[in-house]
Amino acid sequence: MERYFLICGNRLVKGVTSHSEFHLASVAYEYINGSWVEINCNEINDRLMGFDPAEDDFYALGNSEIMDEIEVVEEVDLAKYMR
Repeated sequence: MERYFLICGNRLVKGVTSHSEFHLASVAYEYINGSWVEINCNEINDRLMGFDPAEDDFYALGNSEIMDEIEVVEEVDLAKYMR
């Protein structure tokens, strides 16, 4: 399944999920200059989980500031983000 997101309001990315109940991306791509370029799937997953690499304990997950960096883009709205 493919899911589309905006990171920081201007980076269009898509995550391809496998059979995960958490819907985390196993492969990820960023739309750059008219084509999809593979990126590290943690670009998406870290934001979905709110992972803050600056923290080194239990509080590294669930950081709302990190989770606010990503928003879902519906497939019908993709054209306006693909420039």
